[in-house]
Amino acid sequence: MAALSGSSGAARRAEACRILARMREATGACFGNGFAATLRLDMLAELYLAECEDRALHAWTLCLALQAAPSTAHRKIGELERCGLVSSRRGAAPDSDGSATRRDNRYRRVRLTPEGREKTCRLLDQLLQIWSGIGRQDPTGMTP
Repeated sequence: MAALSGSSGAARRAEACRILARMREATGACFGNGFAATLRLDMLAELYLAECEDRALHAWTLCLALQAAPSTAHRKIGELERCGLVSSRRGAAPDSDGSATRRDNRYRRVRLTPEGREKTCRLLDQLLQIWSGIGRQDPTGMTP
């Protein structure tokens, strides 16, 4: 974390997303992929990182990145949409002739809403503080 102290806020948050992904992978390697899954948080982190890296994310990409079943991922995306944290738009899937005429949920483009971005940034900033030891509290809620 010390290497992040001189970085911009967005760069530090992007690194926090990468750390969360490595934590998810380590937990999955030790206990299995379904252990302590936090798909909604993982999706928000993946979407924030995709924004930072200027790349689009589709529902199918989220399924693969998070090793989640498509039905589960789509359900979680719907929950995040109802909370106002993400928006999605169903895209056209290429037909066998290369034209994009069929609608397909795998090509559903997902992105953070302004509210989702603001709340995700706030959480990532808090996680960075926790990981760096800033603002550490004892069980009584008192800062040492």
